[in-house]
Amino acid sequence: MIKTAENNNLTISLKKFLPFFILEIIITSTTGSLSTAISNNIISELKYAPWVGAIVVSMISAGFLVFTLFCGHISDKFGQRNVILFIWFSRLGFSFFYLAPITSNIHLIIFGVILFLDGGANGIFWPTIQQISVLTENFGGLTLKRKYLSGYNFSWNFGYIFGMFGGTIIVYLFNSNYFVFFLNAFGLIIGVPVVLFSVKNTFEIFKTDETSENYSRKTTLKGNKHVSIGVEPSSIISKFSRIPFYSLLLVLLIHSLIDGVLIIFLTLKIELINQELYWVFLITLLKLFSQMISTMTFSFSKRKHIVNFLVISIITVSGSWSLVLLSNNLLSLALLLLISGFAQGMIYALLMNLISYKARDKNSAKPFSYFQAMMSSGRMTGSLIFGLTATVFLNLGI
Repeated sequence: MIKTAENNNLTISLKKFLPFFILEIIITSTTGSLSTAISNNIISELKYAPWVGAIVVSMISAGFLVFTLFCGHISDKFGQRNVILFIWFSRLGFSFFYLAPITSNIHLIIFGVILFLDGGANGIFWPTIQQISVLTENFGGLTLKRKYLSGYNFSWNFGYIFGMFGGTIIVYLFNSNYFVFFLNAFGLIIGVPVVLFSVKNTFEIFKTDETSENYSRKTTLKGNKHVSIGVEPSSIISKFSRIPFYSLLLVLLIHSLIDGVLIIFLTLKIELINQELYWVFLITLLKLFSQMISTMTFSFSKRKHIVNFLVISIITVSGSWSLVLLSNNLLSLALLLLISGFAQGMIYALLMNLISYKARDKNSAKPFSYFQAMMSSGRMTGSLIFGLTATVFLNLGI
């Protein structure tokens, strides 16, 4: 039996993914706190109607959706490094524009356009990073893929948590959401050296004498037969490949709709129960912490349990949110969002696992583009629907 390549790749390659994980943390810490700060700033501080805040905030998701659908897989052609360089310096330029306070309706419209483009840059980033999970399995086997996905899920969740923690501190100290925009710019500046000096294309990361440009799997010799190392049996791959792609996206819609609703809902709910705006960041922080635990945990779910876990998570999210809408105090609101966050994390981790099978079948980042497109469309739709509905209720005096 020849020595397996999987173990070698595990010890070497995981360290080489660290730059991608760092960029994930920066992207989510800046984007998450930025969206919440914009909602608070426009609705609570500048006193625009909820529907205005909803439209402006949804521009991030709209840009995310459009650019993901049309450009989300461009790393297939240009490579991860070139794409990430373009994304990073585009976002850095946009971040400086946010530092100019909104003083007129025209400025607000331009602000929304910049948010659309900024969201587009994010929409290209995530499929680029997610596609690496397929390559880790091709080169290092299933174990490396699972470890990569666990690191991926930890990084984006930790970024959101760090961003919300920073937002909480800033709003508490300065009593203004405007200063959170500086956190966004500062984070992107920190990421510049990582992008310039540490990010590599995956073919450079996996370059060994044993690998081929076709990403052929590692094998070990047993008798006269070649057996794949760490790769799942073809019957299981076939089973997951037969799951309709649209059904996975519809389940994902539940997760993303709730995130969209939450951006506007929390701002209005915290005002309704007469609490300070830093509680918006703090409660979101608690929800994201719960979500991080579940995404990391369920990245290692056994294949036979995936469907059952999905059903449980959908029921849990639906039940908790039916109570969230009726909650009138901070304690119950925080507890219910902790439960919802855990279930949402389950949905994300389980679906990411299933989507990776689709991406491997197509040998492309396109399935991840559709994955992220559904995430952004759900967030955009959730923000818009809730913002418009809230405006109607407020006008009716409800």
